[in-house]
Amino acid sequence: MEQKYDNTNRGSIWDNRSKKREGKKDPDFSGVLNVGGQDHKISLWVNERQGENQPIYSVSVRPNVQEDKIPF
Repeated sequence: MEQKYDNTNRGSIWDNRSKKREGKKDPDFSGVLNVGGQDHKISLWVNERQGENQPIYSVSVRPNVQEDKIPF
């Protein structure tokens, strides 16, 4: 099936908060990010801010993700 849009350098992220496993550090959000034509897995955690200088989010990006199999 031919893609209707060029997704190069674009991504999508979905809410994973209701699927988090107890006692695990699963991401709050996860999805796919395309950089230069190569898909990557993106994970995002919402931080409980302890101070003004702490980031609101933490992000992880991993290369070589297959679109039909996104490991969490």
